[in-house]
Amino acid sequence: MSEKTKPTENTYRARRAVAGALLGLTIAGGAKTIDKLTDAKPAEQTSTIDKENVYTVQQGDTAWDISKRFSEPDTEIRDDVHEIQKQADKNGFLQPGQQIELPADLDPNRTQAK
Repeated sequence: MSEKTKPTENTYRARRAVAGALLGLTIAGGAKTIDKLTDAKPAEQTSTIDKENVYTVQQGDTAWDISKRFSEPDTEIRDDVHEIQKQADKNGFLQPGQQIELPADLDPNRTQAK
């Protein structure tokens, strides 16, 4: 009969080294993936922008302000706000000087008080 031999200290060290290396690779890969996701740039717009329906964002403008300014009085503007907000930067902000395409039901020739 043969007896099982007990793993040596070197065997345990080797196993811990392999496990540590695998854990390190997993963490590094996850960090790289997260970094890529956070630095993702918005997709380029392939459609042409209707120059008649373009608005240049001013200092202090919000999607709500813009939607309200160019909509018919007393109309629901949530869908328009959402469409404008899609054009914001990755942090969700509209930048002064940024040109955005207004939703079709907003008229850039109509202005209401802020």
